[in-house]
Amino acid sequence: MILNTFYRLCSENKNYPMKLYLIGDGDCHDMLVQKAHEYELAEKTVFTGYIDSPKEYLAISDVYISSSHREGLPLSVLEGMASGLPVISTDAGGVRELTQENGILIADNDEDGLYTAMKTLRDNNELRLAMGKKSLEMAGEFSAYEMTKQYCALYEEYSVL
Repeated sequence: MILNTFYRLCSENKNYPMKLYLIGDGDCHDMLVQKAHEYELAEKTVFTGYIDSPKEYLAISDVYISSSHREGLPLSVLEGMASGLPVISTDAGGVRELTQENGILIADNDEDGLYTAMKTLRDNNELRLAMGKKSLEMAGEFSAYEMTKQYCALYEEYSVL
């Protein structure tokens, strides 16, 4: 879905400087590489395969996008937020809790919704920067320190001594 939407955006204006980083590996990797070639996006699309840390890619990105169908509380979205990126994500699992004023939530398999969200953040630099700032603020709520405090409070509340 992300690659299809990226193709639509690039087709609107072939000279607009955009790059897509698809991080990770999986069953669809080869098919996506082939599709990028078919769409003539090979120069605008980077397939990293599996990497231990996405930090360098997040540092050069403008937006974090997740199109997962199922999620718990996704670490990848938290990493994007901690990098100060606005989030565009499908409404899957715990992502709703993470995507508030810092991004745009879309329905699962909603390619038109993804297109509108990507175009909105591409064309509105002020909104994109404000959402990125909010992501960075919100990410602190999920730091190891904060999560440990919350778990300890739960254990204390439910412990029977």
